[in-house]
Amino acid sequence: MSLDKLSVERRLGLDSFDTDEESHIKISRELCKERDVKILLRVCPASCFTLTSGELVFSRLGCLECGACRAAASPGAIEWSFPRGGTGISYRYG
Repeated sequence: MSLDKLSVERRLGLDSFDTDEESHIKISRELCKERDVKILLRVCPASCFTLTSGELVFSRLGCLECGACRAAASPGAIEWSFPRGGTGISYRYG
Protein backbone atom coordinates (compact mmCIF):
# COMPACT_ATOMS: atom_id res chain seq x y z
CA MET A 1 0.00 0.00 0.00
CA SER A 2 1.22 3.44 -0.92
CA LEU A 3 2.01 5.82 1.94
CA ASP A 4 -0.16 8.56 0.41
CA LYS A 5 -3.23 6.31 0.80
CA LEU A 6 -2.76 5.81 4.55
CA SER A 7 -4.89 7.74 7.01
CA VAL A 8 -3.24 10.12 9.46
CA GLU A 9 -3.79 7.62 12.29
CA ARG A 10 -2.07 4.85 10.31
CA ARG A 11 0.85 7.13 9.43
CA LEU A 12 1.29 8.10 13.08
CA GLY A 13 1.29 4.39 13.93
CA LEU A 14 4.48 4.07 11.88
CA ASP A 15 6.34 6.52 14.13
CA SER A 16 8.51 5.41 17.02
CA PHE A 17 8.35 6.90 20.51
CA ASP A 18 11.14 6.70 23.11
CA THR A 19 9.57 8.65 25.95
CA ASP A 20 11.86 10.47 28.35
CA GLU A 21 11.19 10.06 32.07
CA GLU A 22 11.06 13.85 32.42
CA SER A 23 8.35 15.75 30.61
CA HIS A 24 9.47 18.35 28.08
CA ILE A 25 6.26 20.34 28.70
CA LYS A 26 5.32 21.83 32.05
CA ILE A 27 2.07 23.65 32.76
CA SER A 28 2.24 26.84 34.82
CA ARG A 29 -0.78 26.56 37.12
CA GLU A 30 -0.54 30.26 37.98
CA LEU A 31 -0.42 31.54 34.39
CA CYS A 32 -2.63 28.98 32.61
CA LYS A 33 -6.03 30.64 32.31
CA GLU A 34 -9.41 29.12 31.35
CA ARG A 35 -8.85 30.30 27.76
CA ASP A 36 -5.56 28.40 27.60
CA VAL A 37 -7.18 25.24 28.95
CA LYS A 38 -9.84 25.29 26.23
CA ILE A 39 -7.31 25.97 23.49
CA LEU A 40 -4.84 23.31 24.62
CA LEU A 41 -7.55 20.67 24.80
CA ARG A 42 -8.40 21.40 21.15
CA VAL A 43 -5.10 22.26 19.50
CA CYS A 44 -3.02 19.19 20.42
CA PRO A 45 -3.19 16.73 17.48
CA ALA A 46 -2.20 13.84 19.76
CA SER A 47 -4.71 14.74 22.51
CA CYS A 48 -1.96 14.89 25.13
CA PHE A 49 -3.84 17.47 27.21
CA THR A 50 -6.84 16.33 29.26
CA LEU A 51 -9.02 17.84 31.95
CA THR A 52 -8.92 15.69 35.09
CA SER A 53 -10.90 16.75 38.15
CA GLY A 54 -11.02 20.28 36.75
CA GLU A 55 -7.23 20.47 36.30
CA LEU A 56 -5.35 20.54 32.99
CA VAL A 57 -3.01 17.54 32.73
CA PHE A 58 -0.32 16.85 30.09
CA SER A 59 0.77 13.33 29.16
CA ARG A 60 4.03 13.14 27.24
CA LEU A 61 3.13 9.69 25.87
CA GLY A 62 2.36 10.09 22.18
CA CYS A 63 3.46 13.73 22.02
CA LEU A 64 4.39 14.67 18.44
CA GLU A 65 6.61 17.56 19.59
CA CYS A 66 4.89 19.78 17.03
CA GLY A 67 4.81 22.88 19.25
CA ALA A 68 1.14 23.63 18.55
CA CYS A 69 0.52 24.02 22.29
CA ARG A 70 3.44 26.40 22.57
CA ALA A 71 2.09 28.56 19.75
CA ALA A 72 -1.52 28.54 20.99
CA ALA A 73 -1.11 29.13 24.73
CA SER A 74 -0.64 32.51 26.37
CA PRO A 75 2.99 33.46 27.03
CA GLY A 76 4.21 31.64 30.13
CA ALA A 77 1.21 29.31 30.38
CA ILE A 78 3.36 26.34 29.44
CA GLU A 79 7.09 25.77 29.45
CA TRP A 80 8.11 23.84 26.31
CA SER A 81 11.52 22.43 25.46
CA PHE A 82 12.82 19.68 23.23
CA PRO A 83 13.16 16.26 24.89
CA ARG A 84 16.66 15.16 25.85
CA GLY A 85 18.78 13.83 22.99
CA GLY A 86 17.88 10.31 21.94
CA THR A 87 14.35 10.51 23.34
CA GLY A 88 11.05 11.68 21.91
CA ILE A 89 9.44 10.84 18.60
CA SER A 90 11.21 9.42 15.56
CA TYR A 91 9.30 10.00 12.35
CA ARG A 92 9.78 7.00 10.09
CA TYR A 93 7.96 8.15 6.95
CA GLY A 94 7.07 11.54 5.50
